[in-house]
Amino acid sequence: MTPPEARYQFGPLERRGVIAGLSGGQVLALAVSLVVAVLVVRARPDAVGLAVGVPVLALGAAAAFVPVAGRTAEEWAPVLGGWVAGRWTGGRRWVVGGPAQRTPPALAGCQLLEHRPPGGRRMGVVHDRRPGTYAAVVSVAGGGFALLDGQDKERRLAAWAAVLAGLARE
Repeated sequence: MTPPEARYQFGPLERRGVIAGLSGGQVLALAVSLVVAVLVVRARPDAVGLAVGVPVLALGAAAAFVPVAGRTAEEWAPVLGGWVAGRWTGGRRWVVGGPAQRTPPALAGCQLLEHRPPGGRRMGVVHDRRPGTYAAVVSVAGGGFALLDGQDKERRLAAWAAVLAGLARE
């Protein structure tokens, strides 16, 4: 009898809310849409005010709850705001200032090194001198892993775990 195949699964992403499980952005989107809808209905207490107020509430609810590309509108707002601010202020642009400045300011203290493992192709390694860490990206391809039986999969996963454990530290 073969042992059961090990399965790996991440737990659910924990999201804590400010009010009733809602995030601050969701509460803000709902509150702003509710205030605007109330002001519209108070300014025009007829069918026109209602016809404008209800879609405003629906827009606020959609901004708070309907995800687009995995994020709701209230979660996209800071991302887009930062992008627009960087675009207007020129913060997204990096120009080499001269021979002394070779890396962007975000990479200050980092050095790009070249490493050639025996019998392998060369690869780039980033050395961050401040914490004394190294980082490299290694391209790996697994041919036919999905077609292997359970024991071979377990053996390969254990071997890969040993490789990663050898490279990691607390």
